[in-house]
Amino acid sequence: MDLPEKPSTIKRRRSLQFRFCKWFIPKFFYTISFVIFGTSKIVYHNKDYFDNFVSKGQSIIFACFHQGILFLPFFLRHKRYGSRIGMVSSSPEGDYIVGAMALFGQKAARGSSTRGGKAALQVMIDMLKEGKAKGKQAHHGLMTVDGPKGPAQEVKMGVIKLAKETGLPIVPSNWYATPAWTFGNWDETMLPSPFSKIVMAYEEPIFVPEDASDEEMEELRQKANDRLQKCYQVARDKCSLSA
Repeated sequence: MDLPEKPSTIKRRRSLQFRFCKWFIPKFFYTISFVIFGTSKIVYHNKDYFDNFVSKGQSIIFACFHQGILFLPFFLRHKRYGSRIGMVSSSPEGDYIVGAMALFGQKAARGSSTRGGKAALQVMIDMLKEGKAKGKQAHHGLMTVDGPKGPAQEVKMGVIKLAKETGLPIVPSNWYATPAWTFGNWDETMLPSPFSKIVMAYEEPIFVPEDASDEEMEELRQKANDRLQKCYQVARDKCSLSA
């Protein structure tokens, strides 16, 4: 459950500097995404694991490591995919991400005391269930499975719980790029240079039964971790071969 906002956080959100950044940063990120990702050559590996669901209008949970978070809004920008919902921190910095996602036509699930004190995961479960009940279009969950603070490239239980509660398949995917820069933060966030080569690899989907026990969920978490690691390694190897 998220705690009520601190007075200092409320004051920060009301400041002129924050309001300018909230207006500017999403627009800058939206523009630079097309400069970088729009000029890159994107190569896919095992993309049928993604297309077999999405082309039929079926909902999925798109799972990847936090390192590749910058590519997701651009890659999943098309309206033909249906509704795309990502989990975002309720912190002030999360406001920038929400603004950028909105420009790409995506929605955010955020924990908030104004929604009955629900954690972001529960908000996302509710949004996906509501979308599934309406049934007019696909509702996809977007998750960086090792976030928000790591350890890097280690799948947490959240994505397994999300799949169990919603009945949606987890589609593992990771990408790598060359040439690219990596930031010095905990996940080594990757940012390709313009005109780079990006390899995006997928692995076999994972289904979580609604009656899965704690032991079964842990086994599936490890399976998800193995498949995401394989995606990352395949994408990295294919980039290295072409370097």
